[in-house]
Amino acid sequence: MARALVLQFIAGYSSAPASIALDLDHTADITHGQQELSFYNHHYGNYCYLPLLVFEASTGALVTAVLRPGKRPTGAENAMIMKRVLRLLRQHWPLTHILVRGDGHFSNPELIQMIVDDGNADFLFGLPGNAVLSRKAWGLMKNARGHLGLHRSLAAQKLDPAVSAVRLRHVTAKQPFAGAATSHLLPHRTLSRTVSEVRLFGEFEYAAKPWSQAHRVVLKAEALEALAGTGGAPDKDKTRTTSGLS
Repeated sequence: MARALVLQFIAGYSSAPASIALDLDHTADITHGQQELSFYNHHYGNYCYLPLLVFEASTGALVTAVLRPGKRPTGAENAMIMKRVLRLLRQHWPLTHILVRGDGHFSNPELIQMIVDDGNADFLFGLPGNAVLSRKAWGLMKNARGHLGLHRSLAAQKLDPAVSAVRLRHVTAKQPFAGAATSHLLPHRTLSRTVSEVRLFGEFEYAAKPWSQAHRVVLKAEALEALAGTGGAPDKDKTRTTSGLS
């Protein structure tokens, strides 16, 4: 069935595309009764199967679906499934560039190495946090907190903020503002009292111990102002790292 779905996806193209992006995701298929290979999954809080779904990102078309047990997959299992998918795609589209995307539980060495070995594929995976990544994120997170504190101070003085390479969000309209590479002034009536979130982005090379080589990591550092009515709760910090083949 999984093979038939891939072939059906390929048949939907009249010619080989120059590039495609594949989104990987596991989803819970809740089970009832004593079904074979149904396991309790703590994340979903239920007994289930945990099939792997692969979609083409730009169209949302289903590439394949693989029924599997309700437990978290190993890196070797992810790589085994995707190796079969890529091999079938390559038989029909040998020159198509393939980007594989997924959450942090796909950033395992077996799947990463399989994509690297393809030669014409890239990956974009989230990374689970660890002490090394936290140390690398510290400087950018400190800058994000500083920007948030600066805007709070300027708002208290009713002064206009100057923004440089910072993404800001308006509390009321919830519309993002993209900071330019050079500083510029934003109207006081729009942002000086309403900045609640500052995002900074950075990148660095990183190699987890099981990886065969270093890969580019993109970091997002986000400082969030505490909401009114939270009883003096502190501001919140958030960091997110994404790894890709460079």
